Amino acid sequence: MVLIYGYAVRELGGKITGGVATYIFTLIEGLKDIRLGLWAENVGFFKKNFGNVTVYGPPSKRWFLREILFSKTFKPNSRWLWDSRLGIILKELNPRVFYSHIPHSPANTSENLKKLRFVVNFPSTHAYDFEREGKLKQEFYRNMKYSYERADAVIFLSSKVKRRVFELFGEREGVVINPVVRVPNWGFSKEESREILGLRGDVLVGFAGMMVGRKGEDILIKASVGKDWKLVFAGGGPNFENTIMLAKKLGVDAVFLGDIYGERLWHFYNSIDIFCLPSRSETFGIAVVEAMLFGKKVVVSEEIPEEVAPKEIAIRVPLDPEAVSEGIERAIKWEIKAEKIREYALRFSDVEGFVRKHREVLGI
Repeated sequence: MVLIYGYAVRELGGKITGGVATYIFTLIEGLKDIRLGLWAENVGFFKKNFGNVTVYGPPSKRWFLREILFSKTFKPNSRWLWDSRLGIILKELNPRVFYSHIPHSPANTSENLKKLRFVVNFPSTHAYDFEREGKLKQEFYRNMKYSYERADAVIFLSSKVKRRVFELFGEREGVVINPVVRVPNWGFSKEESREILGLRGDVLVGFAGMMVGRKGEDILIKASVGKDWKLVFAGGGPNFENTIMLAKKLGVDAVFLGDIYGERLWHFYNSIDIFCLPSRSETFGIAVVEAMLFGKKVVVSEEIPEEVAPKEIAIRVPLDPEAVSEGIERAIKWEIKAEKIREYALRFSDVEGFVRKHREVLGI
């Protein structure tokens, strides 16, 4: 039995999803032979079953009010909420492994977890590195440090993340397990995909990711002022409306598809001519690999790990609108073969190896 703590994709009831949710979903699909619990931070229900996995979300209002009324030790703080919710899940699921994808969360410090084998996954240190509020930044640091030192095993999503964690907390044994992408069985032409999504334009430049500012969506818009290409954004997030407003303000031709997934996401990649991710910080870059699987030319910032998009396969540019604009211009003229790009991306499609490595680390 394994309790996974992280985010749920749409298929598992998730609202807004991203790379971590995709990573978790790929793992869950490969572990259909065991019972799993997914403690998700992006669902609107307390409990739902999906095959072999039970997804847990926030407590129901009825349960919450009952605890307030009858608990003699009730203290309205986050510590109580984490422990109370986790206590219910552990009693029902009875897991022996806790696998956390949110190392900065106070949930990881719960006394309830002390009896379980604890594996922590460092998807990134973004929560700490980009937090401006001092007290919250210190809390993130303490929680990550606790998770790192308490864990029986540590997983890093890229060598870049491993280096950053070592800088913060010192070196210890850990394993790098890159995210993987399932290769879609695809038979649509670019024109058919554009028709399905209602896209028009001579040159479409795509962006996919949760819009939080860190992904550089504003840099891409500023890089496109006065240009002939059309931008196509796939993804939602807290910065979604601001991104739309910026595009309108600067007069940039842009289409916003929202938070798409499944076949519509594949149609997005199939529709575009160039994929651009000028991220200010990136753990890995699943969206970059997905675009390359469709043979698309990619323009990325230097923050994308080089093993994901080396200069032989991708155009790597500094974090600057002018540099991004020049990179897109170069990509338009670049005569690299789509098959060469696709072949490189296939190295990140070994789902069986991905699941096998996790089984070894989790001890299942």
